[in-house]
Amino acid sequence: QKYIRRKRCLSMGKNIYEMLNDVKINEDEYEKMELTEFDKAQKQKRILKKIKKNNKSGKNIRKAALAAAAACAVVIGAAGAANPAMAKDLFSSTIGKLIENRQGTKDEKETKIYEKIAEGSLTAQEETAKHQDKNYNTSADVNGVNVSISDIYCDGYIVYYTAVLKTDNEELNQADFISAGKGSDTVTVNGIEPGGVRMSFEKASDGTFVKSGEIDLMDIGQNTDSFSDKDTLEVECSMENLTGYKDDEWDKNGDYKSTGTVDGEWKLSFPVTVDRSSNITYQVNKEDHGVKVCDVVKTKAGLVLTIETPDFTKKPYNDPYNDPDLAVVDADGNPLQWLYGGIYKQNADGTATYKIMVLYENQTDLTFEVTNKNVDGKKIASIDFQIH
Repeated sequence: QKYIRRKRCLSMGKNIYEMLNDVKINEDEYEKMELTEFDKAQKQKRILKKIKKNNKSGKNIRKAALAAAAACAVVIGAAGAANPAMAKDLFSSTIGKLIENRQGTKDEKETKIYEKIAEGSLTAQEETAKHQDKNYNTSADVNGVNVSISDIYCDGYIVYYTAVLKTDNEELNQADFISAGKGSDTVTVNGIEPGGVRMSFEKASDGTFVKSGEIDLMDIGQNTDSFSDKDTLEVECSMENLTGYKDDEWDKNGDYKSTGTVDGEWKLSFPVTVDRSSNITYQVNKEDHGVKVCDVVKTKAGLVLTIETPDFTKKPYNDPYNDPDLAVVDADGNPLQWLYGGIYKQNADGTATYKIMVLYENQTDLTFEVTNKNVDGKKIASIDFQIH
């Protein structure tokens, strides 16, 4: 497991999400109607798609915000649930806050991942509603600190989930980020603890704290290809002793300065429906210098490549670590953002099968490259393929 804390460095200027909340719309032009949580979630996804399109259109950020606001009015109005004032509520979602925190920072490229998740995810309420015969604890309130699961994404290869923390505790509210005690932030899938990424809770502009988590389903001892659509995974999360920290102050030992700790254990559980309905498999079966790209699966968020590799410790590779660089690049040589992956099956003769996942943004012409980073830095293999 990797436990990662990334600094929150908000830009001084407003981003498109903040500007959107400042745009004025005449509410009297629309019929007002109450929305269920399910309806809110569905409209949120549609509006996020509109914002993503306008934010990439080349407009300056203020014009993009105006265009996005117009999109909000059209989407909500067309659905017959037209209360544009609700846009602010829709964009105070956990994913929206994670996107907002990365605008204008060194981690801005992560916004692309969250946008993909937003388009393909379900809310915790939507997911649990499909399993009313079981009881799940998607929210835990312990010693004045509430932690709840917000969004769930699954494509049969990877799970993303988001969570929000709310508290009136003055010490925790002084923090820039909140982390569980060392080794106590655990996640299991069907009783197995998989690989993945556990993030700290980071402070959002509204004073709440938000986080995301990543679960690698290629690391739970089950062939991911054996999942059938609509299979359900049982996920359990546990966190103990939440401590707040300042991200720009340090104690005498050089560690982040603590603002205080709330003891307790927060136990959460939620179902994950394996949704492979939109996955498309491309058979590639190309080989170069002993490296073979078997197939590529396009999912809601990324591409999953199945790769067969030789024993790189042997000639002509001579890599003592058997660990070359793997990358997928576009037609201009730009690497696609790595999501997760690694050795899926290690054979006794040193050969291996890899499954790797990269973020996909509708590129057509792609190349899988292998570089001998531990020897001479030269390219070992280059295999072209296309995705439509």
